[in-house]
Amino acid sequence: MICIDARHAKAVLKMQINKSDRNDAAGIARIMQTGWFKEVRLKGFDSHAVRALLTSRAKLVKIKRDLENQFRGLLKIDSLLVGTARGNAFSQRVVELAKQCPQLAVSVIPLLAAREAIDKQLYELDRKVLRLARADRQWQEFISLFPTLPGSRQILDLAVDLVLTSCGFGVPLFDYVGQRDRLQKWGEKKGPEGVREFWEKRNQMSIDGRPTHLFSDD
Repeated sequence: MICIDARHAKAVLKMQINKSDRNDAAGIARIMQTGWFKEVRLKGFDSHAVRALLTSRAKLVKIKRDLENQFRGLLKIDSLLVGTARGNAFSQRVVELAKQCPQLAVSVIPLLAAREAIDKQLYELDRKVLRLARADRQWQEFISLFPTLPGSRQILDLAVDLVLTSCGFGVPLFDYVGQRDRLQKWGEKKGPEGVREFWEKRNQMSIDGRPTHLFSDD
């Protein structure tokens, strides 16, 4: 069975003068006869499940961001500014400001509870995404591209939405000399146990208040 790209076939069929189901069927037959089609693959159930998981996470991230903007807007009514607080610090800051204006606290506190509930769901979804990534057959291929260095912790997968290059027009040109060896020397000096102890004390949470899962096997 051959599956063809629906958008490609639609563009071809739009060139027909008389549009009807009968003519569309004949047009598709001619497309297959002449080979003027684009073959595509059908996604399996696992692919759709992963897509659904990522879509759900993206939706929760958007809802959380919208709630945070709502906090800023409500508190600004009484000239109360949240500032640049993130993670747990954001919740603490909102509570502090809400106490200064009980009239607004009635509206803010329920939204804050909703944000915390969403944050817990995001935490669970992050764990599921991490398990999927580690179970992927390409994980070992990717991890092997990085040398094993003492003191290295994790690989971060970043999605770049926007890159601005104009700000670099006035930056002087520099030559690449080599990689810094400070982290490697630090890790060698600490030793495996010392590095692990440092991670347990300093790297359990990220700068935005989210768990790093450094010692999570799942």
